Amino acid sequence: MKLSRILARPLAAALAISLCTPVSAQSASAAEPTKEEKLAKERHDEWIAAQKARCGAESLDSVPGKEWMDSYGWRYATTAEARAAYVDLVKNTPPWPTYMLPSVARLEPGRRFQMAFSKGQTNQQPGGFGTFDKIDSVEEVRQDLAVLFTWKEDVDRVVTFEITKPTLVLVGPIGPQVDPVKCKLLHGRFSQFQLLMPPAQRKDYMKVISEVKLAQPLTGPNGQPTS
Repeated sequence: MKLSRILARPLAAALAISLCTPVSAQSASAAEPTKEEKLAKERHDEWIAAQKARCGAESLDSVPGKEWMDSYGWRYATTAEARAAYVDLVKNTPPWPTYMLPSVARLEPGRRFQMAFSKGQTNQQPGGFGTFDKIDSVEEVRQDLAVLFTWKEDVDRVVTFEITKPTLVLVGPIGPQVDPVKCKLLHGRFSQFQLLMPPAQRKDYMKVISEVKLAQPLTGPNGQPTS
């Protein structure tokens, strides 16, 4: 795949691949959700929609919009240019900061890195993005890796991997993201790299070294995480 096509791919599409658990043929034929499970999902979706509506994150007048303007708006010559950049961030969630493009690098066998995993994601289902920074908390996954709540709601653990054969990646700093559910600006800034092979082949390029469970954030009266 040409580099220009890789760089142009929206983060939403990349994360849909890297953060979701692959569905096997057996799980696809599993029983339909129960009435209670469907109701729980409907209530959860309603809660997500209500949080997004309450935040209004697409506006520079929102809490994350004002913080973004204070932190990054100065980079633009006019308010109109800053607003356009912010709207693009909210809508398209680009993985890299606007001031640079990632570099192509080759990871050699023996190189170690970390990934954040969710409860439904086994260690044999690595995502498409890794970091060379040490992850110590769910808060770091949110703030420093800029992982939106809807991308990975139940951050469960950190897995350390080791590269087992030469691997081409895109590498660079993590750009900021706006979380419309939590109504927060996530600054990113940790290192990240993007694996370029098909998802089914990722496990063939790495091996698990260790995993560490992460302390979970507190939940509110509605059962949703408060942070």
